[in-house]
Amino acid sequence: MSAAVLEIAEKAKKLTPQEWDEMLEMLEDIEDNAAADKALAEGEFIPWEKVKAEMDEQLRLVNLTALLRDCSQDGETGYCATCAEIPSAIGQGESVEECLADLRECITFIFESNKQEALASRQGEVRELQLA
Repeated sequence: MSAAVLEIAEKAKKLTPQEWDEMLEMLEDIEDNAAADKALAEGEFIPWEKVKAEMDEQLRLVNLTALLRDCSQDGETGYCATCAEIPSAIGQGESVEECLADLRECITFIFESNKQEALASRQGEVRELQLA
């Protein structure tokens, strides 16, 4: 084993169980990102669960407005919602939480679909940059 691997192994022995779990989670994220980058480079699709988890995390950074409506006004039960900034995004559910979760999933799907469509239609070299 290399000296670097042995050094990491020694440090790992001193980790608390919580620190160990956090380190494993971080390594899994790194592995998942590397696998996703490789799959994209090879033109493969990424499993929806991974895309959704990543997009959910990114959505937390975007300030979007949900327009929530109580459907009991129409004689129905539950709630429906749209996104003010993305009118085609619609969510529904029996509770407010369920409705908002459905709306988030719809927004995630729209973002990822738009991204995949843009990447598929690209011509020449494309650079992907993060907007603040």
